[in-house]
Amino acid sequence: MRPLKRILCIIIAILMMVTMIPGNYLFAAPGDTEDDPIPYNRNDTTNFPQYPNEGYVRVDKKAVWLEDEDNIAKVTMTLDGAGVKQGTDAVLVIDRSGSMDDNVNVTRTYEKEVEVEKQVPYNEVQLTYNASNVSHQYEERYLLILYRWQTATSNVSITLTAYVDDDGNYKGYKNVSVSGFHSTDRNYRLNSSSSSFSSWSQISNNNCANALISIFGGRTAAATVKGKNVNVIFPTTRSLLQSTQSSYTVMVKEMQTISETTSVKKMNNAKEAAKAFVDALLPEGNEDTLNRIAVVSYSSSGYGKGTAFEDSALTNDNASLKSAINGIAATGGTHIQAGIKMAQDILSESNAVNKYIVLVSDGEPTFSYRANAARQRTQTDLDLNYPSDTNYVLTSFTTNVVGSGSDYGYYKSGWLGGFDYRYYVGSYRVIDNGIPTISQALMAKQAGIKIYTVGFDVSNNSDAKYTMEYVASDKDMFYLTTDDLSGVFTEIAGRIAKAGTDARVNGLASISSDGGYYFTILNDSKHPITAKPGSATLNDNAITWNLGDITESAAELTYYIKLNLSGDIVLPPDAMLSTGEIASVVYKNYRGVWVERTFPDPKLSAGGGTLNVKYYLSDEDGKPINNDGEVIPYKERVILYDNEGESIGLGETISASSYAKPFKDHEVQSNTAQDENGNTLSDSILVTRSTIYLNFPYYPMPKESKLKNFSMYKFDGNEPAPTAGLETIEKMTYIFGLKLELGSKELELNISADNGGNIDVNSFRLYDENNDIMNFYDYMFVSKVGNKCILGFKSDTDMESEKDYTIIYNVKNNNVGNYKMYIDGGDLLVSEPESVSKELQIEVTKTKDIQ
Repeated sequence: MRPLKRILCIIIAILMMVTMIPGNYLFAAPGDTEDDPIPYNRNDTTNFPQYPNEGYVRVDKKAVWLEDEDNIAKVTMTLDGAGVKQGTDAVLVIDRSGSMDDNVNVTRTYEKEVEVEKQVPYNEVQLTYNASNVSHQYEERYLLILYRWQTATSNVSITLTAYVDDDGNYKGYKNVSVSGFHSTDRNYRLNSSSSSFSSWSQISNNNCANALISIFGGRTAAATVKGKNVNVIFPTTRSLLQSTQSSYTVMVKEMQTISETTSVKKMNNAKEAAKAFVDALLPEGNEDTLNRIAVVSYSSSGYGKGTAFEDSALTNDNASLKSAINGIAATGGTHIQAGIKMAQDILSESNAVNKYIVLVSDGEPTFSYRANAARQRTQTDLDLNYPSDTNYVLTSFTTNVVGSGSDYGYYKSGWLGGFDYRYYVGSYRVIDNGIPTISQALMAKQAGIKIYTVGFDVSNNSDAKYTMEYVASDKDMFYLTTDDLSGVFTEIAGRIAKAGTDARVNGLASISSDGGYYFTILNDSKHPITAKPGSATLNDNAITWNLGDITESAAELTYYIKLNLSGDIVLPPDAMLSTGEIASVVYKNYRGVWVERTFPDPKLSAGGGTLNVKYYLSDEDGKPINNDGEVIPYKERVILYDNEGESIGLGETISASSYAKPFKDHEVQSNTAQDENGNTLSDSILVTRSTIYLNFPYYPMPKESKLKNFSMYKFDGNEPAPTAGLETIEKMTYIFGLKLELGSKELELNISADNGGNIDVNSFRLYDENNDIMNFYDYMFVSKVGNKCILGFKSDTDMESEKDYTIIYNVKNNNVGNYKMYIDGGDLLVSEPESVSKELQIEVTKTKDIQ
């Protein structure tokens, strides 16, 4: 009994332990947990939608060598997506105080093709020149302090590390060594009529250069330049021999970022930015959106002392919102708290899943509401981005407005008078407009509202920056800008639309290779690791990037890697180096399922230039499209082909169009290349260490309708049963069939026979790929002109492409002998291989009546 009791006790203990395990771990399916995500599959459009469908996520990774640092590359990883319609209400809170009427310098940037000078390096080669029985002179010591010239004859050589062009023409030297000349501690000369010099390797000395030209000038040395054997002639002029030129200058066209600065009113800039936000979150024509926007502005003048005004209630009407924004005028003081309070009141009536306040101000708050309740600050407050240097939180306010309208603080004294609005709430003393404003924002955050803030032209205003930083829900939700307000607002709108959540990028470890090289990740003041949004940390030589939400605004991680070689390894210049082990992002997709996307692994040339060629899917006009044929933005283009980088020689000039090569089932729309941003490139491109990106549009060729190879045949023994009721005119009937591969509904066949063969127009029958009969006249039509039957497909047919269909028909013939069946479908009768029989020879040996 005791063993049995022990077994029962063990079973009960195991059952109790199992019941303590969460159910989702007991029966977890792929995608239920972060540790078991569903891997990317382009055919799984449920978990990985294509653009522009909601929940689409794009990942990219690029690596480029730094021009000014040897063996160091910059790596950039980006993610963005198409947000999900969850229902978002956002309130734009705009500062309309008097200072918004001031001017600010706004810098706009754009890409432009310009002609610039580029230095192209010559080829560096080792050259050795030899000369026999060369007579030369040297100074020899005698009688301790006296010298005399002596003559020597010997075989001599000179070795130059030289610069030559692609044809092997000498352009300059880097260093030199000589051998065979008599050695002395004094001077040398070629002969008694020439001047002396101190060293035969002193090319920069005119006397030495003249002597070397006399000895070696015109002689040749063998070298290999870019795989070609050349003979390099020793210079015959002093200026050429003494040249140290290692490169030459060419004029090339390239895309450059051009900046233009203009002076505009802050309010006008803010209006344009607000309208860009509206367009981003509420695109015109998108009537099924669940998003809404309201507009609130705040100041003092016109609204009473330090109040706010609802310029527009929550709406998805793009035009009415822009009209409300256009109507805002700048005047009065700055009452940020009033704007936050009104936005909070508007959102309190909202049932949207996501609620946001987007606040812009060009200064510190100069008004606030008087508080009447306060408490001690807690850790929960700090977690909501409340300042740690303040030990209390204001929790309730009256409608009484305090503040001067011109100062951040409540107190000011001076010879001409001052003011003092400082007050106590319990034991807590309130001394400025900042903490009431930040406390109001904390109330909104506690209600589930997320706040973005934009400090506009406040870089030198510490009070304004302090207030706006802590009004925001998080440090990375506070923006500081002096000009690009539209760009900031558009980015915020993109961040509001989520395509995935809880994203984490893993696997950015130090990269090693069996090829004798490895990369290490740098992290110093010159080569920092930067992440936006989220945070990136480097531990044990591996980066982890916790970025949170994947949104329509691109998330970006940049870091630097350094190439190291193992032992005495020398890499060939054209070796392609992998810049990273497998890196992936794990995130919760729009369905709440954990999934994983892998980043590409960009490669770099070890010693040459790197060329990355891509073909993308386009329509016949060259516009990028997705697999359903919808036009999409350039950055979301569908890549059909990616060479993942190839090495090309430094200093070469490539023809970009030559890389637009034939691609299966597609036609190149244009052989004019574009860069990664869609800018048109010149055809002639100079190769430097910077990676060259060439993108070409390819559109799908239409599917052809084909006769299957050798598909016209006579049924022999297994033909379908004769159809009853067919009118028999002639005495002989043959049943024939053709198999079609249908790719176009425009196919039309002309069928005829010679030598008395007559096709019965009423005999046509259609069979599917399973040899099941189909209702012919639902799919096709047939008519007869003379002795020719014209067979075609109806425009609304649902016959499938690339399926086999069989057509049978009767041919009646009264003559004994040979005749031919003809099938004519024009250019569409093409097959692979191109050996389709378009005619069928029939031998009629006897005639008989058909019963």
